[in-house]
Amino acid sequence: MIIYAGTGVENFENSFHKIMGKKITCLGFYGASEALMGIEIPEISQGMHSYIPLYNDTVFSFTDVDHPHLPPLSFEELKKEGEYYINISSLSGFIQYALKDCIKITSISPYLTFQVLGRQDADLNLVSERISQKTVTEIIAELQNKIQCHIDHYFVYPIIQENCSYYGWILFSDNISIEKSCLIANIFDELLILRSNNYKKYRLIQNLIAVPKVKIIPKHLIQKYFERNSGKGQFKMKTIFKSHLEFEKFWKSEISDLERYL
Repeated sequence: MIIYAGTGVENFENSFHKIMGKKITCLGFYGASEALMGIEIPEISQGMHSYIPLYNDTVFSFTDVDHPHLPPLSFEELKKEGEYYINISSLSGFIQYALKDCIKITSISPYLTFQVLGRQDADLNLVSERISQKTVTEIIAELQNKIQCHIDHYFVYPIIQENCSYYGWILFSDNISIEKSCLIANIFDELLILRSNNYKKYRLIQNLIAVPKVKIIPKHLIQKYFERNSGKGQFKMKTIFKSHLEFEKFWKSEISDLERYL
């Protein structure tokens, strides 16, 4: 039996098994209003949150991130470790629509699988250095490797001040102690310097950007938020906020219990 599910999959599986006495496989899915684009099968993704594309009645093509002006590519032309923007069309092929979602191919054989890197047009901006969603995703992945701890979810937003601005990071995890906040802030700083020349210039030369600040939050708060909203249409899990005001408005309306940790 196969069930589509979001967060809380493990608890759902255990409960169902106790009641019905049958094993089920729960699948995550990656979709948008325009199409259901991929499913996550645990035996294949092996904990990497990678997806197998769904062909169905949708025609997919892909634009190489490094060569956006070249003609779109088909599934057969994608390369392992390649990063691509997704385009979709109907079977008639009359209109091709660019979703601005960026993916990374994790395997070609025996299954073509991909990871979602984020939106092309989602980025951060403190003093015109602009950090993309893709860069933020890569930084989170590298941070987890460095500290050997899993991060269930994160929020990041700019704090813009007259003298010195910085990025605020909210990390949801039960595997990271609060005492590691300063260490993680310095790791974020190092990774941003490596990935953005403008960040490096404003941070080290002009001193317009300060070291990021990090808050470690128990993961049950983000799980409650997701479980409350995952069944709603057009629900998109937030990660990046354009301003501290936008973030504050969000958590006050959606995760009010967050206040005690900020």
